[in-house]
Amino acid sequence: VASSGLQWTAVGLSAIFGPQDEFFNSFARLIRLTPIVFPLIGDGKAQFQPVSVYDVVEAIVRSLDDDGTIGKEFALGGPEVLTIGEIEQRVLKAMNTGRALVPAPLGLLKPAVFLMEKLLPGAPVNLTLLELLKEPNIVTDNALVSYFNLQPRPFAGEHITYLKQASAGEALRKIFTGATVN
Repeated sequence: VASSGLQWTAVGLSAIFGPQDEFFNSFARLIRLTPIVFPLIGDGKAQFQPVSVYDVVEAIVRSLDDDGTIGKEFALGGPEVLTIGEIEQRVLKAMNTGRALVPAPLGLLKPAVFLMEKLLPGAPVNLTLLELLKEPNIVTDNALVSYFNLQPRPFAGEHITYLKQASAGEALRKIFTGATVN
């Protein structure tokens, strides 16, 4: 795109959250299927900077009327860096439920995830996602703040209450049919 001669603006995102996101809703659906315990993926320390879909849309809309964005890349992230363990705890809180988080090393998860990918049309986790957990998914210069002068919404409270709508039925439908459930 950059060498096409067209006018362009690019955005790079950390994990995006909002009512129809796939990443955080997958956690919520899986939580509905697990009584008492839930896997703490890897060592629980993989880092993310969840960004609200509403903040991303606002930045994109603003960039449409701002010629200063042409030919530039903007990294967009939320207001805080969270570990996967902190994210799982916030999802549980948003769902008004609790589970014991039991460490699940990536090496132990890979064979199970491999089989899920092969056997289930809507596998809730894939090997690509596990690989992504090895690298921090954060932004160093958050353009929401530094360029667009926005105050990003946190992955917390009223911004993630949509997660409580996840159900075991929709989780099973997604897993066994691959159907969109949001």
